[in-house]
Amino acid sequence: MAVHTVYLKPQNVDQSGNIVDKNDPATTIGQVMRSNTEMRVMSNQDVANSLNNPTIEQYLKAESDIGFKLVQITNTMIVTQN
Repeated sequence: MAVHTVYLKPQNVDQSGNIVDKNDPATTIGQVMRSNTEMRVMSNQDVANSLNNPTIEQYLKAESDIGFKLVQITNTMIVTQN
């Protein structure tokens, strides 16, 4: 039995769902002001489905596709197991 534990963090995203990095010099104040805050899965090298900071829904679907089931979800983490 394998267990995947990933953590969640709030991230700014634009209307298309792309992450807006306010520390990137190319990001404008307008982009940051128009962005929304969304909880995203933090990248974890040990959990392939967590790379690229997917949404919670995208992550759970990807985990389900490889046979993992949701065990616990809180405001800071998700635990799945197969």
